[in-house]
Amino acid sequence: MIDNSQGRCLGVLDVESGKADDFDEYDQEMMRLLAELAVIGMQSLQRYKDLQQTMTKATARGIIAKVGMSGSHWRHQIHGDAILINDHVTAIRNALDHPSLRKIKTNLERIERHANRISKGYDTTGPSMNKAIPQLVNAMLKDRLDNPDYAPILHKSVEVDYRFALAEEAQVKVERKWFFTTLDFLLENANHAMEDSVVKRLTIATREEQGAVVIEITDTGKGIPESALPKLFVEQLKDEDSASSLGVGLLMAREIIETYGGQVMPGRSDLMGTTMVILLPLC
Repeated sequence: MIDNSQGRCLGVLDVESGKADDFDEYDQEMMRLLAELAVIGMQSLQRYKDLQQTMTKATARGIIAKVGMSGSHWRHQIHGDAILINDHVTAIRNALDHPSLRKIKTNLERIERHANRISKGYDTTGPSMNKAIPQLVNAMLKDRLDNPDYAPILHKSVEVDYRFALAEEAQVKVERKWFFTTLDFLLENANHAMEDSVVKRLTIATREEQGAVVIEITDTGKGIPESALPKLFVEQLKDEDSASSLGVGLLMAREIIETYGGQVMPGRSDLMGTTMVILLPLC
């Protein structure tokens, strides 16, 4: 069977008989036609595969282009808004020279810092191990939680208790911004769980265990239903599965930490509170 379009043999149709001269001219013509049909069938199959591959590539390029265009449009809008925020804040701040208005002026300066950060643009790429660098674990945790700009995420009455058993020089290889994103997801859930708690205490503990860094985040909230625990970091939970806001944020947290060779998982959870655990390889 010859593919005349490419000048190559696609296969051989082998028909045998135990009798001499058993195939007449009609039989030979039918076999020739059968071979031609087989060639047409194989050519059609190959064209179908080529078309599928082309469509897959085109779809992927379309998605990438769409995401890129959306990201570019988003950055352009945010950049413009940030400039307007800066202009308004500057005008208001210049009018707040009276000593009694210094607190308002301080808050406006914080808004201005945020606007400046926005106007510089965000990196819309995802987490990457190639961009990760060694970070001091204990210092990184304190930098995030002790930052005054971070205060709105936690209720003002939340007490933060550090219990660092990990050596101060201990490091993990991560991208700081993406580690902070994971931390934000976990702390926002902890903060939400403690809304109705009399004692609002957040315990941040670190230790080394079998060559890994263990970070435990424990709240004094109302806990997560036992039925929901196996689903955490695996699927997006519905409202009836958990009292906390356990949506796509935890799924993103898992993807981020796994990028750096680690794991994030629930620890204990009961009426006394919940513990979330981050495991990362020790540098």
